[in-house]
Amino acid sequence: MMANDAAELRNLVVASVRHVLGMHGLDVPEATPSADDLDPTQIVALIGYAGRDLRGTLTVIAPTDLIRRTCPPALGKAIKWDWEVFDWAGELANLMLGRVKVGLYAHGVEVDSSTPRVMRAGQVQGSLSTERTVCAACFGIGTMQLRVWFDALASDGRILFNGPGEDRSPAEGSVLLFD
Repeated sequence: MMANDAAELRNLVVASVRHVLGMHGLDVPEATPSADDLDPTQIVALIGYAGRDLRGTLTVIAPTDLIRRTCPPALGKAIKWDWEVFDWAGELANLMLGRVKVGLYAHGVEVDSSTPRVMRAGQVQGSLSTERTVCAACFGIGTMQLRVWFDALASDGRILFNGPGEDRSPAEGSVLLFD
């Protein structure tokens, strides 16, 4: 992957995470680099994506209490069990990847996403950072941290970002009906 593409992808991922968390009432500071050390009790949500030009994984790691804080009010009051927090963590990863997909689509890169997988960090084996990691960012929110890894593998020779993209997507929250 071209260095410029990796930098643009990182910026897109960071902006997407800040947008999604901001939509859920959190004041999100600038991202800082993230390390691979994991608290085994934290939640890990990962979601894959693949397309003709790009494929990879978005991974989110955060304490249960931070994931719970991002829940919409109607949902947050109803959450009583850890499995519900796990479901929400998967949806949060899905929302973040959705924002990334919108940014990629503006540059003519289309990807499809998989179903999110959610587990405790103690179940993760191996290193989160690889040679394909284009973003390993940490967002300090209060005394807690939300960390995001974004891995990407581009098709040989494909330049993903060639000038400013054109946002061809409908407005967020729009309803699209097909006949």
